[in-house]
Amino acid sequence: MTILILLTSIILIISGIVLLCVNNSENYQNDLPLMHIINLSDDRGKIRRNYLKKHLGKHKVKYVLEKAVDKKKLDLSNYDPLLKNVQRDLTEGEIALARSHKELYKKLLKSNKSYFLIAEDDVAVKDDFNEILRDLLKKLPENFDWIKLEWNGYNKPEYNSNQKFELYDGLKNCTACYLISRNGAKMILDINPENEEWLASDGVMDYQWIKKLNIRKPKDYYISPKIAWQEQEKIVQTSGTHR
Repeated sequence: MTILILLTSIILIISGIVLLCVNNSENYQNDLPLMHIINLSDDRGKIRRNYLKKHLGKHKVKYVLEKAVDKKKLDLSNYDPLLKNVQRDLTEGEIALARSHKELYKKLLKSNKSYFLIAEDDVAVKDDFNEILRDLLKKLPENFDWIKLEWNGYNKPEYNSNQKFELYDGLKNCTACYLISRNGAKMILDINPENEEWLASDGVMDYQWIKKLNIRKPKDYYISPKIAWQEQEKIVQTSGTHR
């Protein structure tokens, strides 16, 4: 009887320790922003949703799916680009993607958040993405507009154990994973108005184009080496795409 009581006590103690560790782990992730991921909500987005569940679940990245604007349902009857013949005409997929990002900028401005972490649904992240992001958030530049965590698309960096992840001032292309502030969101909504989109979701962050509107230079940054990229797996790239 004594042995049974002792064993029961040991089991309860171990269970408590495990529960405490789990709770601490969850609290540890709760200090990080949710990743807002653009995804087609119908069957075309299912493969990517499954991919995200597996990949981001593995790395304990908390995320929420955000309904993408569907290029097949675009209403372009009143579409008239703000500036014409600047770079090239946008495709329907580019307009849809730009509007998907803009919907999140509006959501940010309606929230009480200082910034959003935004991604597209083919995003892949480094193993210690959370830890690097947590360190980055401790030293955010004052009044930044956006910070690219991913750039140059599908190229996964070669990492080594001695690397330092630093912030640099300047432009990088792509919008598969980035932080954007309230000021940055307002800026892009002004540059690329509804039904007047003239730049793609990453082009609208490029000063060589937006300076044509005689506005200030964005306070843009990127982390290097990058800690996210676009998944190269064929089944991911051929499914649910907005392009």
